Amino acid sequence: MTFNEEMPLTLPASPTHPISPATLVMSGGGPYAVWIGTEVRWERSEGGPPLLVTVHAMSEERSFPCSVLDEVSPCVWAGCTWSDGGFGEAFTIRPTVEEDSLKAVSMSGQVEVPMPVAVIADLHSDSGAGHSPALLALVRDELVSGLMLRTNVGLFLRSSGRWHLVTHEDSLRAFALAEADECSFKLFDQRSKAGEPFYLAELGA
Repeated sequence: MTFNEEMPLTLPASPTHPISPATLVMSGGGPYAVWIGTEVRWERSEGGPPLLVTVHAMSEERSFPCSVLDEVSPCVWAGCTWSDGGFGEAFTIRPTVEEDSLKAVSMSGQVEVPMPVAVIADLHSDSGAGHSPALLALVRDELVSGLMLRTNVGLFLRSSGRWHLVTHEDSLRAFALAEADECSFKLFDQRSKAGEPFYLAELGA
């Protein structure tokens, strides 16, 4: 989205994004283009940029000076950073999705797989910072029957390309556990969609 001074932009009615977590995405891309926050809010600024957009995550806050900000659809804000008193880089603020865990600078060092939004929210909360989810394979008879994400907010089982919260852990006792990695995750999803088996020997291959 491109902004100019003639566009009739209106600030979002609420100073705080209604969905938590929310994700700020800079249009230019790059390693610092995606920011996730348990709270994202705006406030008017005096003596500098017109607005400040602040992302709160992991007991820390990062503020972005902005020229404009508009609610373009329910739960989606669009804006532009402030640069030398004018318009800088366009950005969007929207509800967080699983794939954001692959791109956000705050997820550096975590296993690089899409994660449930509840897990992303916990990792960015004041109490969840520092926790590292573990990716595990469920194995029986040399076959990988599923992938599991062990997190601070529960166990999640990967099935049909989606994460499902495990409500009855007793059902997993028949399986052995083995460490898995990002490559195993991609291969497991591919095999699952194709209806093909995934063998223990292929983990980490």
